[in-house]
Amino acid sequence: ARAERPAAVEGMIAEALRRLFLKPGADRYRRFVELLKGGELALELEKETETSLVFRLLKPEGGGRLAEFKGIKLRIEKVGEGEGAGVTYFLELDKSWRKFFEHELKIVEETAGRLRERWPIEDPFPYMAGWPASDVAISRKGKMLQMTTSHFWQVAETKVLFGWSDAVRLRVSLTLEGPKLQLLVQAPLDKLNKAVGRSAEGGWLKRLGVKAKSWDELKRWAIDNWSGVVEAAVRRLDEKTLTKEELEGLNALRDKLNDDKIAREVIAPALLLMQAEKLGVNEESLRYFAAVVSGAIGGDGYVSAARGEVGLTCGDRAVALLWGAAFRAHGIKAKVKGAGREFEVV
Repeated sequence: ARAERPAAVEGMIAEALRRLFLKPGADRYRRFVELLKGGELALELEKETETSLVFRLLKPEGGGRLAEFKGIKLRIEKVGEGEGAGVTYFLELDKSWRKFFEHELKIVEETAGRLRERWPIEDPFPYMAGWPASDVAISRKGKMLQMTTSHFWQVAETKVLFGWSDAVRLRVSLTLEGPKLQLLVQAPLDKLNKAVGRSAEGGWLKRLGVKAKSWDELKRWAIDNWSGVVEAAVRRLDEKTLTKEELEGLNALRDKLNDDKIAREVIAPALLLMQAEKLGVNEESLRYFAAVVSGAIGGDGYVSAARGEVGLTCGDRAVALLWGAAFRAHGIKAKVKGAGREFEVV
């Protein structure tokens, strides 16, 4: 009622609650949903910005009093702009809820332990490189690596690579398929720096002639060698089919590589293009290619047995073209399609 456009806000609240109680019979988090049922539910606006609303959850008690649900808040957040804009709904949970989801967290820990034993990796960086291109973000503010996902296997696999701390934050995303638990994990950026250094000393990066001791030095290498990356991409994509805007977009990426958000999407396909130039296509290079691509597709892609194809989603056409060129450079047919802010390399 205190919001600027109550009708719009009420509609968003109604949608959030609809999603919370959607498919309760089949919901894997029915135990959680049941806690919020069995009576009336009240909301109190706690914080409002131009893009988000945060509500405290309250439960009416006798005598007109309201008791707060401890450690839980509803956040409604607008994402994107224009036609691609949307709204996300989720419940933020504090650390007190860890015990409630102990079973799920235990699954992640046990799976990561089994992976660690069975997955002998001499150079982890190729496996790590694909994940920043998709789901693993870099936060300069805290010099941290961060990931949010509702897929436990993603947390388990990346925990082996990045060593996520046990200080997991929890939230329940309210999707059109019902509530889904999301894990928010993080690790020091130094984990990635050390992996880059080790790889450059005696691993994949050394084979590519890359000299770097950290993520920042790897970005600098990409900036200094960007003309070679573009030349390789153009050759693989066939210069005659590229538009003037596409070529300008590829060249323009060089000046954006100091931005971690751009660099983490670009470094992986750029390295794969350089690999095809230096190592060719053979058993060794295809192993490295598979390691890098597994993380990128594991985060932002799909595998369809029915259609016999693999797809990778990108938010920028120039980045999608780089991936398309990297696929082609390793003998894999690939086409780039899409418009606006979403492109697919198939």
